[in-house]
Amino acid sequence: MDKNLIVYNASAGSGKTYTLVLEYLKLCLEYPANGFKRSLAITFTNKAAEELATRVISSLTELSKPNSTHDYLDSLTKHFEISELELQERAKEALQNILHDYSNLAISTIDSFTTKLLRPFALDLGLPPEYEISLREKEIQKEIAKRVLRKSIQEKEINDVIVRWIEQTASNEKKTLKIGSSLERFIGLYFSENSRFSVLELKNSGVLSKGFNGKALFEKEKAIREQYKELGKQILEFMKLNALDIDHFKGKSRSGIIGLLGNLQGGSAPVFTSNTEKMFSNGEYFQKGLESLNPEFHNILSRVDDLNNTFGKDLILFEELNKNLIFIDLARIIDKELEQYNRETNTVLLKQISGRISEIIENNPTPFIFERIGARYSNILIDEFQDTSVIQWQNLLPLIANCLSTNGKVILVGDPKQAIYRFRGGELMQMVSLPDINPDPYPEKNKLLKPLLAQSIKKEGLKSNFRSGKNIVEFNNSLLQELAPFLGEPLSAYYKEGIQQAAQDFPGMVRVFFPDDGESKANFTSSEIGETHYENFLKSSVLDAHAAGVPLSDICVLCFSKKEIIRFRNFLEKEGIPSTTADDDLLLLSPDILFFRKVLEFKTHPLNREKAFDALNQLKIISPQIDLQKIWLDVHEQQTPITKNYKSEILIDFFGLDYSREPAHEIIQLSERFLIETQTSTFSTFLELINNYTEKNGSWSPGLIDFLSNEEDELRKNESRDNAVQFLTMHKSKGLDFQTVILPLLDPSKNKSNPEIAWMKTPRESLIVDYLPSIPVSIKKMDGLLTHESHANFVADQKHKSLIDDTNLLYVSLTRAVRNLCICAPKNKSNEIFGFFRGILERKLNPDEQVNFTYQIGEWSFMEGRKIEESEYSVTVNNKKPTPNSFPLIPHMHSSASKRGELLHELFGYYIPGSSFDGYHKKLPTTLATQITTDELKEFHQNLAQLLDAELTEPVEQTLVEREFIHENEILRPDRIDISQNKVLVSDLKTGQSDASHINQIKAYLRCASLVFKKETLGVLIYTDSKEKVLIHEY
Repeated sequence: MDKNLIVYNASAGSGKTYTLVLEYLKLCLEYPANGFKRSLAITFTNKAAEELATRVISSLTELSKPNSTHDYLDSLTKHFEISELELQERAKEALQNILHDYSNLAISTIDSFTTKLLRPFALDLGLPPEYEISLREKEIQKEIAKRVLRKSIQEKEINDVIVRWIEQTASNEKKTLKIGSSLERFIGLYFSENSRFSVLELKNSGVLSKGFNGKALFEKEKAIREQYKELGKQILEFMKLNALDIDHFKGKSRSGIIGLLGNLQGGSAPVFTSNTEKMFSNGEYFQKGLESLNPEFHNILSRVDDLNNTFGKDLILFEELNKNLIFIDLARIIDKELEQYNRETNTVLLKQISGRISEIIENNPTPFIFERIGARYSNILIDEFQDTSVIQWQNLLPLIANCLSTNGKVILVGDPKQAIYRFRGGELMQMVSLPDINPDPYPEKNKLLKPLLAQSIKKEGLKSNFRSGKNIVEFNNSLLQELAPFLGEPLSAYYKEGIQQAAQDFPGMVRVFFPDDGESKANFTSSEIGETHYENFLKSSVLDAHAAGVPLSDICVLCFSKKEIIRFRNFLEKEGIPSTTADDDLLLLSPDILFFRKVLEFKTHPLNREKAFDALNQLKIISPQIDLQKIWLDVHEQQTPITKNYKSEILIDFFGLDYSREPAHEIIQLSERFLIETQTSTFSTFLELINNYTEKNGSWSPGLIDFLSNEEDELRKNESRDNAVQFLTMHKSKGLDFQTVILPLLDPSKNKSNPEIAWMKTPRESLIVDYLPSIPVSIKKMDGLLTHESHANFVADQKHKSLIDDTNLLYVSLTRAVRNLCICAPKNKSNEIFGFFRGILERKLNPDEQVNFTYQIGEWSFMEGRKIEESEYSVTVNNKKPTPNSFPLIPHMHSSASKRGELLHELFGYYIPGSSFDGYHKKLPTTLATQITTDELKEFHQNLAQLLDAELTEPVEQTLVEREFIHENEILRPDRIDISQNKVLVSDLKTGQSDASHINQIKAYLRCASLVFKKETLGVLIYTDSKEKVLIHEY
């Protein structure tokens, strides 16, 4: 029997996408008429889905041409055992069918597929008829947090929960708590894939609806504490009765008796020190002359030891569980608020619905929801399988079982070594363990599926590395072999199988720097731009690469966090070296600009305590010398954390704010008041953005703060990347490659500012209380406290998963380099895997443990045709004034002409051929109609009627506005297509001057339209400024 479950282990740079496209083409070309309809390809990002679809279309386009030399030609002709001519005909037929029925090309993200899957079954899932599936998870997190905090002011029950949660969370994090952001993080935990089954258990147990009575748990803890206190009391009475003090014990103050007595009096389980343990083992406690007291004292300590062995572990467990019960109460409030939000907005989060699917699957051995959809697909391909969550995998298993049992094909492509999204719910062991399936959460169903997977599976490895030079590949191979044993089985064997062969013909270069241990430990804040080894390593690596001919734009610095990126970019700016970032989520803000924005936010909302704290906290970052303790105490009245008021007028005076002052003038005043440098590109660009907005919307328009957030995030994407060092977080680098990669490996633990929270199952037999299925706890807080066996295993499991995460993140980062890889490897005692990393490198490359030693193999190289000329750019070192535009905070705003063009294009999309002005005007959304005067709109409508209507000789049956088509490896998006019975009119609106490129563009539209619609096609270019049109007849 042919194996029809193929699992590809695709290491970094091994041609994963090439393989995936080839497999999809095989499925399409086997049945050119409808093979694409029967084959479902699932990716995890929109970008990956778009790339896969584009490659499939472009490959079919090339294969359909005579005398094609496409890369897939030989593989496909051999697979089908057909001639090139027959393959050409198949490709042509498949391409035509796809373009004609593009909506049925089933290449999508897992979220898009889930959404498509769910819509027909809204009633079955108990969803409202007109519900909207939302992916705006972070926005909803913020909204729920605001609602809960708002209600906490009015409702005592919620207020009490929030206050207790603040106290517990602040204790766990051991720092000042930002209430809003901390609550958003907890809500994020509640939303996460990792929490879904735990939350479901809580709902099913009734805990989220009626709450959890922790009284029995508290009483149990209290009873154990009383026993310890009683023993402490007996020891104290024994000492008083015999007139003893600490000097009468062997070892005196070093005996450990004082600490033991203190623990007992406090009702805690004491830990015997080595000296106490030695005395206890010998039964000898006192100095000479007091030996007769040993038996009685030993009797008391024996009872302490018995109590430790019987209840000590439970006491530690009960104490931590009692503290964390507040998280259950908070989860109950969040759950209630989320349900209310869903009802009010008619919105459902996709993750909520994914959980609902799992509920249906649990209760239906052969879920009808998948039977209806599964019949459509004979084949399934899943990309990045190692990042699939437990819920996603369980939801897909019925589909996969249907394919396998009907002789379809299932292809899973992934690499467990690149699984770095566990925090999003990714579970790499699902790939490693195949054909085994984790029995949780549906043991019976999964047990039945395992034999089918076992008889169908075939595992294959992609062994060649087509990305990196030989030295880089061999360096990473060697490192992987050394790190693998630390991960344990079965991962160790899986990782060792990831050895690759270099397919490129250039050697590549690897440079490793071993900094002095003392200096590499330097702490930093985001504003500290020090000359530590990290900065020196970064600067020397950039300058050496540049001197060797590598363009700055071919260099990428990978960092653990956005805080590091800001730190290093600020440093390079001061050195006169331009930089940029491709991280779409990163707000490119210097600490100074962050301060200005925090103060503006506070000025807009002076009664908001959190915004006041944020402004002061940011000032502390940029000016550590300022003592803010007194001002903070003066501002606050000491009341409960959630209800405390503060005297905002004191803070307004402290910042020197004036409500009659323009925002830009306020920023200048702040810079003078707190001695902030203004002669920088970031400052001038920020001021320009403020001025542009206030000129249009007024000085203190309510939308100013939102504008700064949204506009900066949007415009940042247009930041110039020419001739500048790129920065990226390690997580965002996955799937990308760079000619030169620099890794200044700071201690990753310093970037984990928030303790990791996980759901811990509670053992029913040890609690002797109403059953609580699981509870969220801080891993860091529990580590070292929980000696209870089941919970010690829980903590060990969580730490092992973190070890895997760090290993994979390191592997992903090291394998991004194409030609040059530079690594700063400090000694690291706080992170296990990075400590191993330094030790391995030192043993292999620096056995003499030389201080500030640099190892290098190979020479700098650059991509052919990319070597810079001497005159192209000059890096100025130690130039403390930034080069112009070297670190733009926010690019210049779009011009008014661009905004006008966007408006006219939107208005064009709403035009109805042959309609009256009143009919057209009524159809426009208010947001559009209010952006143009009635007279201007009338003139625009009249022009369209004259220029467009004459070409529409038949009634229009359908209009497509800005619909995307993929043709000849291009994404085409005509402004509008009007389709009548016998004719298709393709129209494009232009606001500038005519250009030959416009003709070529619309000809491309016509070629695609004629192929898709198979009707007479006509193109028209409409120039709004000159009120002219150009007709292009059928191609």
